[in-house]
Amino acid sequence: VREYDEKYQFGYYAWNAYYPRADEDLRFFLGDQWTEQERQALFEEGRTALTINRIKPNINMVTGYQKKNRLSSVVVPQEENDQLVSDQITQLLLYTFQSGDFYETISDAFEGSVITGWNMLSVWMDYRDDILGKICVTREPYNGFIMDPYFSKRDLSDCSYIMRRKYLSLEQTISLLP
Repeated sequence: VREYDEKYQFGYYAWNAYYPRADEDLRFFLGDQWTEQERQALFEEGRTALTINRIKPNINMVTGYQKKNRLSSVVVPQEENDQLVSDQITQLLLYTFQSGDFYETISDAFEGSVITGWNMLSVWMDYRDDILGKICVTREPYNGFIMDPYFSKRDLSDCSYIMRRKYLSLEQTISLLP
C-alpha cells in the first residue's frame, strides 16, 4: 500500500498541471465556457450567458474524418513462412473487433483524446455470458488513470506503472473474474 501511495502521489504531482487544462478543454467542448464570476456578473445585469461553440464543430470534423477513414487492423508476418499464421490471426482479430464493437470504442477514445489530449484503451475479458470469456475493450478517459510521467515510448514499454481508477459494484467485480 505504501508503494502504491508513493507512486500515486508522485504521478499525480507530475501530471497535476495537466488535469485542470483537460477539465477546462472538456468543459469548453461541452459549451460550458463561462466562469462562475462571469455568469454571476451577467445574471446581475439581467443578461443570459449564451455560448456560440466554435470548438465543437472543429472537433466533430476531425473525429468524423477519423470514423469515415478508419482502417482495419492486420497482423504482419515477421518471417516469410509466417504468412498463413498471420492471416489466421488477422481473421480472429477482425472477428473480435466486429463482435466486440472495438472500432466504435477506438473512435470514442480518439474523440476523447482530441478533446482533452489523452485517452487510453484497455482490453479485458468478460465472463458474464460465456465461461470461456469474451474479449472486450473499454475507453479509459484522461481522469481514469495515472501513469509514470517519465515514459518515452509510445508502446509504454518503459512505463514502470499505470494506475487505473474505476468504481464497480460487487456484481460487476464478480463478473470480471472467471
